[in-house]
This record gives sequence, C-alpha cells and structure tokens, in this order.
Amino acid sequence: MWRPYNETQEDIHNESRVAQILSQKWKTEVLKLSPTLYTVDWAFSRNGTVTAFGEYKKRSKKFNEIMLSAAKLMKMQQLHDFTGLPVLLIIEWPDGIWYWDMSADQWQGDFVVAGNSRGQNGDTEPMVMIPVSKFRNINL
Repeated sequence: MWRPYNETQEDIHNESRVAQILSQKWKTEVLKLSPTLYTVDWAFSRNGTVTAFGEYKKRSKKFNEIMLSAAKLMKMQQLHDFTGLPVLLIIEWPDGIWYWDMSADQWQGDFVVAGNSRGQNGDTEPMVMIPVSKFRNINL
C-alpha cells in the first residue's frame, strides 16, 4: 500500500510564498519540480540554466536539530553527485528562513528511527539529525 500524499493547501501556499521570496532575494527563477520524478521541491535557474536545487520545509518550532528522512538526504546527495550542483535544504522557522548547502558540507551524524505520526504504512524510517548550527539565515 502506498502512503498518501500529505501536502495540504497551506503547505502549497507556504512553499509558493517562500519560492517568491527566494526568487527576489537570490535573483533567480524558482521552478517547482515534479514530486514523482524528483525528491526535491525546486530547481533554481538563471537564464534558462539550472544553478541549484532546493528542498523546502516549514517548522513551527525550532529545536537544536532538524530531523530529515535519511532517504531524502541520500537522494539529495545523489542529485548533487549526478549534477555537481548545490542542493539546499531550506527551512522556514518562526525566526526566519534558513538554508543548509548539504553538497558543500558533507553530513555526518546520528541516525534515529522515527515516524508513524500519521499512522501510515511505511511511515517509520531512519532519520538523520542535522544540527541547526549548520544552517545560514537568508537575512531578509
């Protein structure tokens, strides 16, 4: 049984809003990618050339670490290895928008088993714990 698609209208709105902010701040086009073909949300483009990729997350609270699916991080690394382009994890916390260039800073850290908060088949998986100290503020 496949897991349901969990993106809400609010998620789509937040993602679109932050894409517009980043487009203006970084002077780049932010292109929404197919969730079935790519593991990240966006490709960043200038003059028709892809310059980077990004995965967006919004969190209502900020802890010392962000938990991310190990499968997601592995696929982000594969995308970087294949393209040679930066792959950013972009997090919106209550205190602003932050990013981590995972391709410039090889992750090494703890794995934990987590999930199943939605009670869905296949929702329990290995997760990585990424220290918040690795993230840089977008400084809007």
